[in-house]
Amino acid sequence: VKELLKEGKITERVIPPSQVMSFLPAVSVSEKDALQIHNGQAIIMEDLPEEEGRKVRVLARRGGGLVAVGEIHQEKACFVVRPLRVFHDVIFTKNPLYGKDTEHSYIQ
Repeated sequence: VKELLKEGKITERVIPPSQVMSFLPAVSVSEKDALQIHNGQAIIMEDLPEEEGRKVRVLARRGGGLVAVGEIHQEKACFVVRPLRVFHDVIFTKNPLYGKDTEHSYIQ
């Protein structure tokens, strides 16, 4: 793996974690939320098209790296995504893992 990293060929031989977990629906989050969930904190999301208890991939909107696998919970009038497992997917992203976008979006 070290050799592949040095040669810049890691993506030719290793599948990025975000692709390995592609069987889960994905939620793309802002830099602020990516940092929050990366630190083990839940994030609030409005209008999430998934149901309570559903597991999702949490992707950094900028760069697309896998930040975490989380679980959706409904609390009062909003949805919360709580991290179950946090990842560091930076070697597979072309841009910085956390960007400056402040919007949420849902990715199929």
